Amino acid sequence: MSTNRWKIELSNESNVRLEDTKFIFSQAEKRLEDTIKTGETIAAKTITILTLMTAIIVGIGAFVINKWTNFKTIDNKVIVSAFGIIYITLVVVYMIRNVLPNHYHVLGSMPKDLFSDIYFNDRVDRAKQTIYMYMSEIENYQFRIEQNWSVNDKRWAKYIDSVIALLIMPYVLAILFVILEATR
Repeated sequence: MSTNRWKIELSNESNVRLEDTKFIFSQAEKRLEDTIKTGETIAAKTITILTLMTAIIVGIGAFVINKWTNFKTIDNKVIVSAFGIIYITLVVVYMIRNVLPNHYHVLGSMPKDLFSDIYFNDRVDRAKQTIYMYMSEIENYQFRIEQNWSVNDKRWAKYIDSVIALLIMPYVLAILFVILEATR
């Protein structure tokens, strides 16, 4: 992601009307709000998968305990099951960051950033003052949107990786079992 912040560059600022900036600002606000909602969606989907993985760990763990106490020996099913628990635990550890707090840029600005001499000095045309404030906020929203997209892209990648890891787990365990049985 580029570290350069986008700046509004216009050849003729006098063509910009208050209604124009209000419209652009409202669109930017909607887009920024969407990035925040997307983050909430990722967290909710992650929690669902984490719940499923926790249930699998408990189920396999119960199987391992049952098998181990009944036979007093470790057979290939116990080894594969223990590997499955470790495998899922590693996926959970990898995925857990998706539900921990993430840094999102939110709607609105701090009053101290808006009530600034930049906008309220004698060099600023009073007729354009609100337009300049909107333009500044539009630039800030563009930056926030890009930052939130970056966070969401990383979170989606973790989610997808984890779902894929969970889907291939039965195959990994089956291959491990076949290998262990072949070496008996």
